[in-house]
Amino acid sequence: MKAGSVPSRGPARGLLNGRYAFLVVFGLALATRLLFIVLRDSVGLSEPANPDSIGFQEQARSVLAGTAYGSGPHSGLVAETFFAPPLYPYFLAGIYALSGSSAQMVLVVQAVIGAVTAVFIAGMAGRLFGPKALLAAGLLAATQPYLIMQTAEFMTEPLFMFLYSASLLLCVVALTRTDDGALCRRWDNADLAMTGSGALLGAAMLCRPSPLPGLPVLFLSLVLVKRGCPFRARLFQAALFAVAAILVMSPWVLRTYSLCHAWVPVACTAEFTLYIGNAPGWADAVFLREEVAQGTRSMDDYFAMLGEHTPGWFARRALAAIGRDPHRFLRLSLARAKLWFKVLPERRGPPVRWALALWHYSVLFPLGVLGLAYSLRRRGSFAWVLLPFLLTMCLVHICALPNMRYRVVLVDAVLLVFISGLLVGPAEGVACRLRQVCRRSVLSTYRHRRGCGGEALCCEHGPSSRATGVTLFLLVLTAVS
Repeated sequence: MKAGSVPSRGPARGLLNGRYAFLVVFGLALATRLLFIVLRDSVGLSEPANPDSIGFQEQARSVLAGTAYGSGPHSGLVAETFFAPPLYPYFLAGIYALSGSSAQMVLVVQAVIGAVTAVFIAGMAGRLFGPKALLAAGLLAATQPYLIMQTAEFMTEPLFMFLYSASLLLCVVALTRTDDGALCRRWDNADLAMTGSGALLGAAMLCRPSPLPGLPVLFLSLVLVKRGCPFRARLFQAALFAVAAILVMSPWVLRTYSLCHAWVPVACTAEFTLYIGNAPGWADAVFLREEVAQGTRSMDDYFAMLGEHTPGWFARRALAAIGRDPHRFLRLSLARAKLWFKVLPERRGPPVRWALALWHYSVLFPLGVLGLAYSLRRRGSFAWVLLPFLLTMCLVHICALPNMRYRVVLVDAVLLVFISGLLVGPAEGVACRLRQVCRRSVLSTYRHRRGCGGEALCCEHGPSSRATGVTLFLLVLTAVS
C-alpha cells in the first residue's frame, strides 16, 4: 500500500531504528500522566467526580460481590443492569482484587497503559510516514492534554484508547505489508495482524461500544479501497477482521440475551444516548436553547428511567420521536454538529485549563483534519480506509448526543498520526527550502572569497507547489486560531 511519503522499506526500517524513540515517547508519556495525577489539585485542573465514574466503581464492587450484570438473587434484569459495558468494570475489579481496592493503583495502571497508547500512536505514524513522523506523533500523543487528563478519571477512555489504538496499529501493519512481493497470502503475517486487529477492536467495543456502527463501514473500506492487493485477498482479510471482532463480542451478547431475552449490542448505552439526545423536555433546551412548555428536565431524571424499562424501549421511543417531527430532528442534528466540530473552547474554568483546551481544539484538531486531507492525496492509503469509519462515527454522535470526550477518543487521537504526516511532508519541505535559501545567501556572500562556484543545493524531498500551498494555509490557520 502506498501510504506515506517514504518507500515501503522506509517505515519498517524506521520502526526498527526507532526503538529509542519509542522509549522516549513512553517515558515522556508516563511522566506527564503521573505528574498530572500528583499535581492536578494544586494546579487547578481537577474537577468534581463524574457520575459515570462513580457508577463504574460501584459496578466493579458488584463484580467482586458477584451481583453485577444479572448475576445474584437480587439483581433485576432491566436496562440499568446492562447500561455499562462490561470490560472496564471487570478491569477495575481485577485491580481492586490485587491491590485491596486501591484507587491510586488504578490511576497508576491507567497511566502506564496511557503511555503505551502513545507508543501505539507513534508506531502507526512511523509505519506510515517514517521515523521522523514516529517521534512527532509520539510526542504529540504523550503531551496531548485531554489524553493526559483522562488518565486521572475512573472512566472507560484510558482502557478503550489502549485497545483501540492497538487495533489500528495492527491494521496499519497488515495493510502496509501488502507492498512486499507476496500479496496477502492466506495465513501469512498480514492475515494474522488483521485478525488481531479485529479481536482488539471487539475488545475495545466491550469497553465502549461507540465504534459498533462503524464496524460494517470499516469492513467495506477494507474490501473496496484498492491498495495493491487483489479483491479476493482484500475480502478475505476484511472477513478475518470482522469475524474476529464479532467472535470477541458474541459471548457477552449471547449472555445478555439468555438473561433478558433481548438482543443488546454489548450495552444499551447507544439507544439511551439516542433517546436523551432527541428527548422533548431536555434536548430542545440544551441544543436549541429553547424552553419547552413542560419545563426543562434534568438529565438525572432520564437516568432514573433506566430502572423502569427493558432494553429496546429507549430505541423505540427515540425513533418514534424522530418520525413524528423530522424537522425538529434536523435542527437538533445541526446544533449538535456545531458542538461536535467546534474549534474554539468556551472561556470557563481555570486559565490553565482554557489554554490547554485552546491548544487541543484550535490547533491540534484543525491540524489533524488538514493532515488527514493531505494523506488522502495518495489513493489506496490508510487514510482512505479510515476516513469512512471516522465520518460514520461523527454522524452517529451528531444524530444522538455529542460529547467532546467521545470525539477525543474516536477521532482526535487518531488525527495525531496524520499531523505527523503533515509535519514530515509539506511542512518539512518548506523548512528545507528555507534552509536552502539561507545557505545559498551565505554561500553567495563568501563565494568569491572562498573560490566557490556557487553550486546548486537541493533537498532530498523538495516540496511541490501544492504542498507549499497547503502548508501556507496551515500556518495562516494556526495563526488565526
